[in-house]
Amino acid sequence: MSKKKLKEITIGELYHLSYDAFEKHNKSRMTLRQIGRQFIDYTLGLNSFKIDFSQVRLNFINESGMQDVTEDENEFYKYIAKWYVGLEKEPRDMVLNLFYHASDDLQKIDSQLKLINAHLKGLEEKKKISGWLNGEERYDRNLYEYYRDKNQSAKDEILKFLSEDLENYALLKCQHHYTTLPMLGFFTGPMPYSYSRGIMFSNLDSFDVEQMTVMSNKFLDLPLPQYTLINNLYKNDKEKFYEFAKRFISGEIEGLDCALDKIEGYFLTSHIIGKRRDVLSVIISHYKNEDYVSVVNMLPMQIEGIFHDICTELGIDESRLDISSINEKLRILKDSIRSFIYFEYYSFKFPVIRNIVAHGKLVEADIEQEAIMLMLDLLPVCDMAVSDEIPVFRKMKLLNKVLCNDFESLMEYMSLYDIVIPDFYDLADDIQTAESKLSSDNFWAYLRNEVKKSEVKDINESNIVKFVKNLNGRKICKQRANAFLKDLPNVINEILADNAARKEIVKKFTDFVKKNPD
Repeated sequence: MSKKKLKEITIGELYHLSYDAFEKHNKSRMTLRQIGRQFIDYTLGLNSFKIDFSQVRLNFINESGMQDVTEDENEFYKYIAKWYVGLEKEPRDMVLNLFYHASDDLQKIDSQLKLINAHLKGLEEKKKISGWLNGEERYDRNLYEYYRDKNQSAKDEILKFLSEDLENYALLKCQHHYTTLPMLGFFTGPMPYSYSRGIMFSNLDSFDVEQMTVMSNKFLDLPLPQYTLINNLYKNDKEKFYEFAKRFISGEIEGLDCALDKIEGYFLTSHIIGKRRDVLSVIISHYKNEDYVSVVNMLPMQIEGIFHDICTELGIDESRLDISSINEKLRILKDSIRSFIYFEYYSFKFPVIRNIVAHGKLVEADIEQEAIMLMLDLLPVCDMAVSDEIPVFRKMKLLNKVLCNDFESLMEYMSLYDIVIPDFYDLADDIQTAESKLSSDNFWAYLRNEVKKSEVKDINESNIVKFVKNLNGRKICKQRANAFLKDLPNVINEILADNAARKEIVKKFTDFVKKNPD
């Protein structure tokens, strides 16, 4: 029970009061009316079941200092729940809605697992009868096993949510100030587990193995309506699809960039692609001359080579990569680059044609169609080869910010100090200009102002102090770094003085409010 009147309680005290009021009650199983009543009873020391509501209302007016208080009992307790407990949606309803949503997701997963297991059983029976599976069938089996494990993991995650997190999440969703960023919900969906997806991906189920097709990495940079039209064209009229894709690659589709021009553009914007310029230019020439046999026999290994080079840029040791399969390289990329959304395609669909070529077998499929699909396969790989998640591209992006005197970016830039920006980009002068800012008075004034935002007890563990110590240890701006560290006691004294001044201002304001309650 509170000793202070409601109008005197601080935000911090209200938090603890609310916790104490519901220590023996589960808010997620209560209505807003019940929650408001419990809070009022506990806070004002009442038993609202034994006195008339008008008396409860008068007590609240006296405690809160408020006069314009509703006389509707139900609305009164809802008001209390909203403004004193922070809940504006019915917890019991929210729990039920979330439970139904999770249950529906579990049913979808179980249906998917049933389909997957039936398919795997069919492949196993085929292997028993014939004694083996061909390359395409083996990758098909690997694909279905991957999706089986993926769906089972999602199922386990949802079951854990239902057993451990449902009620707390429901209360979070009921909070007065709880908001989901519109764009975030657009992508992630309403549930706090990986199976949930937003409106943007409502037609793209990453857990549905049957949606993993040769189209799963193609045209994904187009708006959803256009992508859907092209995907349906592939499903329903392959002849027209390949005619469209061929014209798209050659730049004959109005409103869409020429795929060949985009690939050649990467020769100038990515050193990873640029060093393969000679080979890729020959492949493009073969494609333009309709020498599709050469395209099909050359391009798969170049795509794998680009994966290898990106892994190298991520710091993976060359000796490890030399003995790694394409799937192992792709797993490295999946773990390192969040934007690599094509993992399943390049792991389970692309290797079929790659292995045929690598093992010197003849391609029995339509050569022109295979060449078209491989050119489309090359596009997203080239795009990944300029990703900001590759350290050298991240560093170049930061470099541009540093040149505009963004000192926060300069700190991050220095965390990539050992990453060498290739001469390919002709940035030597910009790099020198950016790194000269390390010794500028403005930069060290920025660091001093930033470190003053720290708590005194945490100052030695602050990012600023760690950054300066790192510079000092690496003998970069050593004189400035030493001077900064020696000045820390003065900084601490300034922080303490600023804190004392703020406390005095708060005290004066509090005293004024107490003397002038109205």
